[in-house]
Amino acid sequence: MVSVITVLFLLPNLLADNWAVLIDSSRYWQNYRHATNTLGLHRILVNNGIPESNILLLLAHDYACDCRNADPGSVWYDAMQSDLYSRPHLQVDYAAEAVTGNLVLDLLTNQLSPYTPRRLRLDTTPDSNVLVFLSGHSGVDFMKFQDFKELAAGDLADALKDMQAGRGYKGLLWIADTCKAASIHEQFDMPDFIAISSSNREENSYGFSYEAQVGVINADQFSYHSTKYLNNSRSAMSSSIADYVSAIKLKHMTSTVTLRSDRFNRSPSQVKVGEFMQHKDRWMPIQRVVIPQPKPVSLIPRQSRAKPAQAPHAPEHGNGFRFGPAFWAAAACVMTLPII
Repeated sequence: MVSVITVLFLLPNLLADNWAVLIDSSRYWQNYRHATNTLGLHRILVNNGIPESNILLLLAHDYACDCRNADPGSVWYDAMQSDLYSRPHLQVDYAAEAVTGNLVLDLLTNQLSPYTPRRLRLDTTPDSNVLVFLSGHSGVDFMKFQDFKELAAGDLADALKDMQAGRGYKGLLWIADTCKAASIHEQFDMPDFIAISSSNREENSYGFSYEAQVGVINADQFSYHSTKYLNNSRSAMSSSIADYVSAIKLKHMTSTVTLRSDRFNRSPSQVKVGEFMQHKDRWMPIQRVVIPQPKPVSLIPRQSRAKPAQAPHAPEHGNGFRFGPAFWAAAACVMTLPII
């Protein structure tokens, strides 16, 4: 008989409920820095425990395999001191011509083909914290993809609103390192989001340093200082979004870092950076567990199986001779011999 036992205990969830969409929207060798901006943040997320399966990495150009790369198979950041590409955990989910504005909209609204594997989907839930990072070229109220295709900020705002209304999320952190970056998040009107931009509506974003060995600028100002802060500060994940933005503003930058949090349910000083950039175990309470009651083991010795008793033969009458089938078969053979 099965008995039902009600217990209360905690079960760890192995995957963090944090998601990230990291977008490098530019192609061509001169935009090398947009890849390092994106890959630098990717490394920070992985080092802080967010699983690769929860990170969607979009690179519009394969700089590691570009014929102009002096060190093939590598993408260098910070004066050729840190290779961001040739690491075993790096997984590029969408690359080259596949990275378009329509792809980003489909990811956010879950309009991908039903045959798309799970690792290429943004499977968020109402309990998810989502980080969306964009590095590339932009203008007022639009973003560039592949350096000639445009995605309107209004279309992106509608996609994020549909995402929130459909699958939902607990919070969304938008970070854009582009020119006129603030003009993009000004279009957002969904709830529960924080937006950080490297420049205001009328400004451009600029590169940080020129790397002679690579031959191009290898980092943008905002991403360089952001990566340095998140990597070197021992308490970066426990610091607030407000402290994170303030630390970057103290650096010498040509553009103005902007922060928008009027639609979030808390002040930026109360939101930790680690809520979006660090893995945290989630514990799920299970209130009822059905445990079958073990049946008692019977140790009855095996008994030898006795053969069934055979019924005694009926006594035969007469002189004891019995003509069976074999007798008549032999008689038939003998009778047919003269005929043959």
